Amino acid sequence: MVIKLWFNLVFVFSLALSYGWAKSSSSYIDSLRLASYSLENPETYLQYYLDLGEDDRISFEARILALETAETLSKELCSFKDILQIYSHRGFIYREQGRLASAIEIFSEGFKYLDLEVEDGYETDQGGWYLIEYGNLLFKFELFEEAKETYENSFLKLKRAHSLDGMAVAYNNIGLCFSKLEQLDSAMAYFQKGYVLRKEMQNEFLMTHNLLYISRIYLSQNKELEADSILQLAKSFNKSYNEEIFVIDLQVGWAKIAISKGNYLEANAYLNALENRQKAANNYNYLATKIEIFSALNNSDSLLIYARQGINLAKRISNIDLEVEFSEAKSIAFRSSDNWNTDSLKSNGHLLSNLYKKQSDLKSDIVKRLFKANQEYIKTSAQNQMLKLEDQRKTEVIALQERSIFLTLVITLLSLIGILIFIYFYRNLNKTKNILEVIGERTRVASESMTTAIISFDSKNILRFINPTGRQYLKSIGLKKVKLNQNLPDQLNSSSRSAEWSDIFLRIREEGNSQNVSLETNKGKEYYYVYDLTRVLKTDGSYAGGIISINDLTEIQQTNMELAKKSAELRSANNAKDRMISLLAHDLKEGINSSLELTRYLVNNEMPKEEKDSSLIMLESNLAKTSNLLYKTLDWVKDQGNQQGSKRRKINLLKLVKDVERSMADKIRLKNIATNYNIDPNLKVFIDSELIRSVLRNILSNAVKFSEKDKGEISIFTQMGDENYIILHIKDNGMGMSSQELNKLTHHDYHEAKQGSDGEKGTGIGLKLVQELLLAHGSPLQVQSVLNQGSDFFFRLPIAEN
Repeated sequence: MVIKLWFNLVFVFSLALSYGWAKSSSSYIDSLRLASYSLENPETYLQYYLDLGEDDRISFEARILALETAETLSKELCSFKDILQIYSHRGFIYREQGRLASAIEIFSEGFKYLDLEVEDGYETDQGGWYLIEYGNLLFKFELFEEAKETYENSFLKLKRAHSLDGMAVAYNNIGLCFSKLEQLDSAMAYFQKGYVLRKEMQNEFLMTHNLLYISRIYLSQNKELEADSILQLAKSFNKSYNEEIFVIDLQVGWAKIAISKGNYLEANAYLNALENRQKAANNYNYLATKIEIFSALNNSDSLLIYARQGINLAKRISNIDLEVEFSEAKSIAFRSSDNWNTDSLKSNGHLLSNLYKKQSDLKSDIVKRLFKANQEYIKTSAQNQMLKLEDQRKTEVIALQERSIFLTLVITLLSLIGILIFIYFYRNLNKTKNILEVIGERTRVASESMTTAIISFDSKNILRFINPTGRQYLKSIGLKKVKLNQNLPDQLNSSSRSAEWSDIFLRIREEGNSQNVSLETNKGKEYYYVYDLTRVLKTDGSYAGGIISINDLTEIQQTNMELAKKSAELRSANNAKDRMISLLAHDLKEGINSSLELTRYLVNNEMPKEEKDSSLIMLESNLAKTSNLLYKTLDWVKDQGNQQGSKRRKINLLKLVKDVERSMADKIRLKNIATNYNIDPNLKVFIDSELIRSVLRNILSNAVKFSEKDKGEISIFTQMGDENYIILHIKDNGMGMSSQELNKLTHHDYHEAKQGSDGEKGTGIGLKLVQELLLAHGSPLQVQSVLNQGSDFFFRLPIAEN
């Protein structure tokens, strides 16, 4: 393994040198080379390859290979040191390269190391920065609520690690989420918190960064004077450390203020000061503001120039959202031109249509991957929470045991004091007799009133004292009558019990004070006890006997076990519901947004009839999908809100099925599908009609979706099941399913969407909803299917009594 690792490391180093560094000195390279020649110090070796992977002057492939080598070193030689930092930076590099699927896989794999971030007794900031990078991925795909929650969790980790810079970044990212959610007051509050932390760090560079965020919020609130004042302060900081990195942002900020006042020429003048800066052409805010100005001035030539620059920028950074935005601006430039070219406009229109589809498909695929990754994150968090609860429970048990030990020691100490007093005053027995009697009586009364069992014996195992709780305990293990001044093990009826207690007395004699937990079974019921064993010595150090105190922890143990079980069940139910709600909400939002964007494009652009017809067909498909999802969402929400159980009554099954078919008549007629019935017209079933109506609508919708046009046939029939039950079948001759698809349907939490026979798109949750509804009704969904031969969905229903 070490030889294989050595060759891998040498290959990474030679690959890095083959690309070279434009700004590296030869001495710097020599020092790195020397550091990488030996495995005697693996942590130095690990740091070298980690630095190499973070150097953006070498190629993408060399950086990834270096980080993969660092990962191997961390896992095999360095006890997972810096493992989260390695995963975080790999995900960041993939995201910057536009390889989003790979970035999601990297973050998903890294979740399992979140509980390894404690080193040398203190918590590092790796976990916090890792969650910030994962939140950036969620933010990129407009999952702002999920991103905000992730940033909040990162803040807690960074706060425990005392990372002021990390805490400030988390505050700013939370503020950006609130800004995108149009909660400007909350956004301002978090940006100001970030500014306070960076002011505490006395870092004017980072303070300038925060001031730019604050100025944008003021501008969004139409507070131009406040925005200008903040920009002036930011400019003074920018000059003080002789940096020009924020010059573009400052000029864009003042241009935005001018635009808000309607002074477009003044706004353009601010931006013209940046014309000779190479970085301006690669700055999104600069290009977007230029486009906003020339759109308002109706200057199509300039608008086209900056739209094309924006498209080039979007392609370089693999950002399809920006490419769509700048392509739309390009289309507007074509249309506003006096000499606009029909072919150019048409070509750009086709390009936009392809971009819309690519954007939709990419977002759909990536968001599904993100939800799967989020499930891993939730699962890991839940497991960590369970471990914390278990640790808390163990801590409580230990605390209880410590209290028991303390109580036993107190009793032992009191007993010892009593014995010493007795010995001391023995010589003056006549004078102290009354005092000793009072002390003995009080000790006896105190012991007899305790809920702890107290058993005291001498050096020959002769029972000298036992309180009522102790007698009750011995009775529970088979000793019905306890006799004082006799050997206790000899009184036990069972030879195994006698041997057990003889062993306890021997341990007290030889080992001294100790404690152990015992599980007893009595009449099929389990009892938990804590034994505290205390050795008593004479003044000369010889063995005088011992004291056993026994505490019953059964009720506490059972309560803890029940609470843990209920907590796990509640978390599982809430997680399942949260995942379903998140998926439904996202798919509804995506459907509405894509339809809205397409509608805006149709309204704002003139196009040939053929292209318009194609766009209208796409719009109708999107709306149909969204409508179908909305029905499923309402069904699911209604079922989740029904906390009083199902409302069952007698229903004529044939009438209910035909009623559902009539509600879908348009879809069935559009594909010219034949429907056949074989249901007794007098058959009545005892069901919740609304719940079963939802089930029928979803299954019948799937049968129509996967049936071939003009050739499809759907059969709905019943057969007798067990006593008092019938089985209802919905069978089609459509596309059917492979064994792999059938296995996914019956075993996975969420099902992948599959296109219908005419390319109809689905959401992948319809059959999941059917399964939940039927289980609530007491019947599982069963499926038989053969690929290209059709599917048969069936479930049982109770027959109504006459």
